Amino acid sequence: MEAWIAAETRTLGVRLKDCLQDLGIVVADNHLIDLARAPYTQLPNQPCDGVVFVAVATVGAAELQQLHRLHQATTAKLVVVADVDRQDRLVELFRHGASDLLTWQQDLPRQIHQLFRRVNSQSVRRSEGRIVTIIPSSSPCDSSLLAANLAALICHSTEDCGLVDLDLRGGDLATMLKLDPPHTLHDLLTQRDGLDETMIKQALACHGSGVRLLASPKMFSPLEQVRAPLCRQVLQYMRATTPCTVIHANDVAHAAQLGALKYSDAVLLTTQLDIVAIARVKEVLRYLADHQLAQNNLSVVAMRTGHCSQLPVRAVCKLLDLPAMHCVADDAEAITASLNVGNPLVQEYPQSPFTASLKNLLGQVPPLQSLLPVVEAPDTESHLEALRAWCQSFWSRRKNESAAALPAGV
Repeated sequence: MEAWIAAETRTLGVRLKDCLQDLGIVVADNHLIDLARAPYTQLPNQPCDGVVFVAVATVGAAELQQLHRLHQATTAKLVVVADVDRQDRLVELFRHGASDLLTWQQDLPRQIHQLFRRVNSQSVRRSEGRIVTIIPSSSPCDSSLLAANLAALICHSTEDCGLVDLDLRGGDLATMLKLDPPHTLHDLLTQRDGLDETMIKQALACHGSGVRLLASPKMFSPLEQVRAPLCRQVLQYMRATTPCTVIHANDVAHAAQLGALKYSDAVLLTTQLDIVAIARVKEVLRYLADHQLAQNNLSVVAMRTGHCSQLPVRAVCKLLDLPAMHCVADDAEAITASLNVGNPLVQEYPQSPFTASLKNLLGQVPPLQSLLPVVEAPDTESHLEALRAWCQSFWSRRKNESAAALPAGV
């Protein structure tokens, strides 16, 4: 992938060029362009997958005008490198043609590495990606834990998975993955003039596992300006650009309001096996039935199972009138350790009982079974032939050894 730099000053251009070179991205001398005076014929005007870095100190009216001219002159992606301290300027950048934004003040090499990872993985490949929504009946900590680890497990098979935190009161997924995204769901759902794809792409933060997170609003964010219909655009985009997206919602009512249940291929309702949690599950199931929501694709998942004091799964299924219930084993030490290091447990402890039961869950939810790697069935007939040959050889060798051990003449 080729790269160009259109710089406001040579100092900024050389700084960015050196940073790219350290990452193994070579910018040719004739690809370092003066933003104000250079002819734009030096930039690619045919369809290509190149990137033009627009290096400026800050963003003002003049820089927006130059960005607009660049957008008209080239088909390459325009990535602005600047410090932006106003939300309205950020919106204007994308409206004038920017595909992405990097900032000088943050870790620039890390931002560039994540940028090229997004460029390589965010091309639209399908229109029917899977969506699974996870809703807590009582403890949002359990549902967050399940969402982060399920996304990482799916990403291990598909190499790409979206993760959306729809907890408008302030979710935990960004903290669990040790991510500090500059933009959140709140920035998208408060846009008065609507959304476009570049805004959504800019808001996605990439974790080392490959999971791309759209973080929830920060705690105590004002929600008066949130526009729920915009969330449907976000979910449509995620379905179109990823093989699977895991959505974490804080409760069933908000999940329905934001459109998560409408777009979901599977809905997982988490609980624990105690009488209080099961009472809440019963109420949630009644709510879903009364509003005709997610009845056909709903599964109940019991978290942190394996303790002798818990209610029996069979009795709980009978009480809730469920044919079955999925169980995810507890592993308190591994769970705590994975949360502290900011890495999903399925990656940090692949041999954990938690990981094993989560793989089993993934294989039992029909919409997600196609995401599992295909394992070829063993050739049973050839195995039997090999076993017969080995047995014949073994008994023939034993017979010869026994004959040789007999005294002469016997």
